[in-house]
Amino acid sequence: MKVIEKISLSTNESMIDSMIDFLYSENLLQPMTLEEYNAKLQESEEDIAAGRLTSHEDLKKEILTWRK
Repeated sequence: MKVIEKISLSTNESMIDSMIDFLYSENLLQPMTLEEYNAKLQESEEDIAAGRLTSHEDLKKEILTWRK
């Protein structure tokens, strides 16, 4: 089944909202300066230090719920 078909058949509102946010993101595949890159890196490191992250295993479990 094609990705578009899977999305159109999905009833998982959270997943659909996340995909829409991603697709319409103003920063989608936009080049950035070294300063912007370093700021994103710093923000990511702060997220990790604050525990704002999802493990690979938890993400796999969450993805499985999208198919229901």
